[in-house]
Amino acid sequence: MDPQTRYAVDDGEGLDAAPVLGLGLVQVPQFLAVDHVDAGRLEELLARFRPKPLPISLLYAANRHLPKRLLLLRDALLDLKRAKHKKRA
Repeated sequence: MDPQTRYAVDDGEGLDAAPVLGLGLVQVPQFLAVDHVDAGRLEELLARFRPKPLPISLLYAANRHLPKRLLLLRDALLDLKRAKHKKRA
């Protein structure tokens, strides 16, 4: 049986704002809620049921000229991946 709903939100900013406004509970990526949690406006519930992180894939045509911003994003993601692997070791 699905729970009864009063509101439907289909964007990250709305999901981020809803619990701050007292409209209920949400499950959002950590980066959307971290400022509210740090400021004490929100509290994480059911942390032990937090879903595992999803992988990120970056696909692009390797034989084309790539915009500088795409190269910077690629390099930043690779740096994050390297740092994560170093942390585990």
